[in-house]
Amino acid sequence: MCTFNCNNELALLIPVTYTPSCLCPHGIAGDFCELDPCGILDCNNGTCLIEPVSYNVSCVCPRGIFGEFCEIDSCSTINCNNGTCVVDPDLFDPFCVCPQGEFGDMCDTNPCSTINCNNGTCVVDPDSFDPFCICPQGEFGDMCDMNPCSTINCNNGTCVVDPDSFDPVCICLPGEFGDMCDMNPCGTFNCNNGTCLVDPVTYTPSCLCSHGIAGNFCELDPCGILDCNNGTCLIERISYNVSCVCPLVILVNSVK
Repeated sequence: MCTFNCNNELALLIPVTYTPSCLCPHGIAGDFCELDPCGILDCNNGTCLIEPVSYNVSCVCPRGIFGEFCEIDSCSTINCNNGTCVVDPDLFDPFCVCPQGEFGDMCDTNPCSTINCNNGTCVVDPDSFDPFCICPQGEFGDMCDMNPCSTINCNNGTCVVDPDSFDPVCICLPGEFGDMCDMNPCGTFNCNNGTCLVDPVTYTPSCLCSHGIAGNFCELDPCGILDCNNGTCLIERISYNVSCVCPLVILVNSVK
């Protein structure tokens, strides 16, 4: 049995002399395979390589990493600000990939930083690199600093801007009129328990009364002047005649 320590490597027994010796893998040396050149070479993020003939050791670095011991990171030499550093796969030179709207070798140029779009959004022309503003609906101007609706009071209505003339226009609620929705004919018209309606052509208000209620202002209630005591006043649907509908117990007593 061979008790020769080859540091976990293969031990051989010479058949003639029966002398033990160690068979070391490529690059490992020493009588007991105890010498590993890569064990003393720090390649940082790289990989140690042993030459097949000379047994010289060197570091093989990943893309973007350089130096004898892979200790130089190309991107550590450049500041991309808000951008991302990448390494050219052919030249191994670092360069910056900038986010949308930023430019320059180190992404240090932001044209939108020189313009105030107020409530709008700044974008950059991809060809000229000039900044310009995209305005929200209803706002205009190079810097979205024009809002025609800010110059008009639509009261209860809604201001919109004409897309061709850029003039502000008020859209009024039903029953309200006027350039600034400041006319409400029903506002001073008392229909009592009825509903006020406005003629869309003449803007004249009128009252729509409930069944049986009459008068220009729905002020005439026939049941209002008929005393049915404990009964219920009923208005005929067609003739509008009024009569009392009595409870059953009263009808029985009157028969007796």
